[in-house]
Amino acid sequence: MWTVGLLLSGNEAGLTFAEFQAADAATLVTAREKAHLKLSKASPHYLIDTISELPEVISDIERRLLAGERP
Repeated sequence: MWTVGLLLSGNEAGLTFAEFQAADAATLVTAREKAHLKLSKASPHYLIDTISELPEVISDIERRLLAGERP
């Protein structure tokens, strides 16, 4: 199973959607770093900021599967 961690739109960032939308760059950097520290311990195959990046990840996973790669 391939795994994907969400750095900014997931629970670990600690931001509501409204807070995420209103956040300045420094707040987002801090939230991203906080989530990265925690999520990287689980060794996900991918870490992305938001679910909007998931289609790119799925395309990459499909490419890797076609090449015979498995998680």
